[in-house]
Amino acid sequence: AQWNHSAKIFVWLKSFNKKILDKPQVIVANKMDLDGINYSLELEEVINAEYGDIVTPPVNTYPGFTSPSTVTETVLKNGALIINYNYIRNQVVLTINNPEYVTTETPSGTYYYDRKITLTAIDRDGYNFDSWVSGETTNTITFNIIEDTTKEILTNAINI
Repeated sequence: AQWNHSAKIFVWLKSFNKKILDKPQVIVANKMDLDGINYSLELEEVINAEYGDIVTPPVNTYPGFTSPSTVTETVLKNGALIINYNYIRNQVVLTINNPEYVTTETPSGTYYYDRKITLTAIDRDGYNFDSWVSGETTNTITFNIIEDTTKEILTNAINI
C-alpha cells in the first residue's frame, strides 16, 4: 500500500512542477499599406516555447519591403509572447518625361512600391494617337510601379 501512495505523490509533484502555459507565443508579420501609415496582417505564426525560453524568430523577406531587425524576447511566466515584425514598404521614383503629353493623377514623384499608375495620352492638334513607344495601343495604360521607373511619354501619333 505504501508503494502506491508514494507513486501517487511522485506523479502529483511531477505535474505540479510542469511548465504550464495558458497563452500562445505568436509571431506576427505586418506589411505597410500603400498609404505609408497603416499595416495589414500578412502572417501570424504560433510557436512553441516555455516560460523563460529566449526566442529570436527569423524575419521573412518580401519583395518591395524592407525587413525589420530580429527581436529577442523571453517567454513570460504565463506563456504570453507576441512579437510584431513590421515590414516597411519601399519607395520608388516615377519620372515622366514630357508630361505635357499625358494626363495622370500621379505625376513624377516618389510613390510606395506596387502603387497603381495610370497614364492617358493627350490628343494633340493635328495628330491622332496610335500607340505608346512601349507598344501598348490603347491611349490609357495602367501598371504597378515596383522599381524606379522613367516613363518616356512619347506616343506614336499619326499626323492627320
